Amino acid sequence: DKDFTFTKPDGFFLRKKEYQAGESNYLLVNPGNTAKIRLGIVENYPKADVKFWSEALVLDAENRKYEKVKVIAITLPEINFSGQIYKISQDRFFFIVVSVKDEEIMIAEGIFQDKNKNCLRISTAFRADAEAFQE
Repeated sequence: DKDFTFTKPDGFFLRKKEYQAGESNYLLVNPGNTAKIRLGIVENYPKADVKFWSEALVLDAENRKYEKVKVIAITLPEINFSGQIYKISQDRFFFIVVSVKDEEIMIAEGIFQDKNKNCLRISTAFRADAEAFQE
């Protein structure tokens, strides 16, 4: 089994020590703190596939009245990511991406202000890492 690794997007700082110590809610932040990302692995319970969890997250976002801006779908033979980017206020966006492998769900989520610049950085990083995982 290979481990999936996420490459830090250009322009972000890694705050691993603060994140692991619980001093920061986000693992990656950019200068000015206008974009923040956190990553995690949780138990796949109840056991389901990426389609189920993606639909559950969409329902949660709809209940919160988030406005969907973009769908993120990366489908490759060995790994699939599904997610969305939402507008949550006038100048703030939220993204969440999930992948399921056996007993684990990999989750990445974050908040950012500059939709065009940061959305592209984040989705490009995920796609590049997912493609590298296939090699």
